[in-house]
Amino acid sequence: MLRPVLVVLSAFPVLLWPVLLLLVAAGCTADAIPGGISPDNKQFIEESWSLYQRHDPRWPDARERWLSLGQPERACLMDNLFIDMNRLAARSVSTPDGEQPGWLRPAQEFIKIGGEGVPFIVGALRKLRDRLLIEACSHVLGATAQVEDLEPLVLDDDAEILGRTQAVRLLARSEEPRALDLLLRLVVSSEPWQIRAAAAESLGACGRKDPAACRAALGSALGDEDPFVAGKAREAISRLQGTADPSPRTSETRSGAER
Repeated sequence: MLRPVLVVLSAFPVLLWPVLLLLVAAGCTADAIPGGISPDNKQFIEESWSLYQRHDPRWPDARERWLSLGQPERACLMDNLFIDMNRLAARSVSTPDGEQPGWLRPAQEFIKIGGEGVPFIVGALRKLRDRLLIEACSHVLGATAQVEDLEPLVLDDDAEILGRTQAVRLLARSEEPRALDLLLRLVVSSEPWQIRAAAAESLGACGRKDPAACRAALGSALGDEDPFVAGKAREAISRLQGTADPSPRTSETRSGAER
């Protein structure tokens, strides 16, 4: 049984995260304790994490008490949940169709944490390349994030493109008017083609909130210099008109389209 990691990942350079994750996956325990965690709280954290790992019915109460502690303790909880989500996402590669992915449980724990966990997950998405872990993070943010949480990631030129495009798609789920406004700007922007394509696809999913504005923006995107973006705009317009081709001609395709 793994003991909880008593280090705060955010205190380490991002390049060291894979090393820490590998140590945990191998069953190693980090001995460093974030500043401000008392010996009593350290013991409580270790005991509580054991409840989580055993699916003990006392875990929800332990989680609530853990969250009532100081910021270093709460950060420690999110670090451990993220590491568990990473471990289970790796195993989810072989999940049979129809079964829930292994990462779902720690993702649901993040959802229960609520808004405090959003910056942690957004920060992770900035650096992630693993598609299954990105899917897990997207599941969390879809239930917890606001447009104001996602917009900085969408526009962050230094962030990984996979995380940025996932954030664009999350905008389509939002009921906030700002989400649609941002998508309308992105689809005709100078952002990378992956962002423009994801924005076009998202407008096809949520464009009925303002069909006229969406058709106008997508019409402009039909002239995009990138044929893949133009193709996504064409598909989105068809979807808005209710004439989407279930097997569209995709001469405008890319291999590993978001890389």
